[in-house]
Amino acid sequence: MTPTLMGRWQTRLLLLTVIGVPVTLFYSIVYGLLLGNWWSVWLFLFGVLIFGLGWDVLYHLLQQTRWDHDWPPFAQWAAAIWEAIFIYLVHLIFVLLGGAFVGPIAFILHYFTIFSLLFAANHSIMRILFPRWRFRGGQIL
Repeated sequence: MTPTLMGRWQTRLLLLTVIGVPVTLFYSIVYGLLLGNWWSVWLFLFGVLIFGLGWDVLYHLLQQTRWDHDWPPFAQWAAAIWEAIFIYLVHLIFVLLGGAFVGPIAFILHYFTIFSLLFAANHSIMRILFPRWRFRGGQIL
């Protein structure tokens, strides 16, 4: 597959909507009951979306230097770790400005649950539900 930027964005939006929203809804209920802080997990999901759309531009430019224009799975996991670190640091800045704090364990559980499910869906169910998806550079529409 030679991914296109529009294909990356469409896939990210679809997977975050179909998988990220229900998972975040679950975590918002759990965190709301345990920590009294249900809304901060939605900010994490929004941060993943916004940072991810910008990250995809850089990712796409870097991929153009590779012969197959695609990253191996371990590189996707490495990118997820950097993305998680960045989003958590932004969260800490918001805490300094008066926002609610979410501990690192709760964040890691939420973030990597979503990332693991997105990764699995991207490498399995997307190829089943959208058989032409890989041949159109990841574009769904």
